Amino acid sequence: MNDPLSLLHHASLEPTPLRIELLQALGDAHRPLAARELLETVRQRQHINKVTLYRNLDLFAERGLISKVHAGEKDNAARYCLRHSPHEAPHVHFYCRRCGEMECLDDPGMRDAIAACHLEGDRRIEDMELRLEGVCGPCCQGQP
Repeated sequence: MNDPLSLLHHASLEPTPLRIELLQALGDAHRPLAARELLETVRQRQHINKVTLYRNLDLFAERGLISKVHAGEKDNAARYCLRHSPHEAPHVHFYCRRCGEMECLDDPGMRDAIAACHLEGDRRIEDMELRLEGVCGPCCQGQP
């Protein structure tokens, strides 16, 4: 992971202790986190309220530091995932319909396929969200 100071500097954002802590928590998680998970993690070290959390998450997403990933139909909570660079190609996420866990899939073949997408005419892709849904390994092990 790029360090939070570097990410904030490249996004022209003030490196406040709270912003550094938020980016560090997202980077340490190695998976997309729901806002409540992020709130619980950061509150262990700093005071933060929900309004401040969501304002920073929206700002980070606007500046390309994080991706906001939507879960399945049964779960309305978005997940937030660190991007190592604002110019990083989008990556795929897997959402388990049983337990609600979401994970990043870092498959070079999928990333290459996404990068190879071209649109005809006067269109420009500015953002993309690709989520695969199914049942994760631990939940499959519990199946009869």
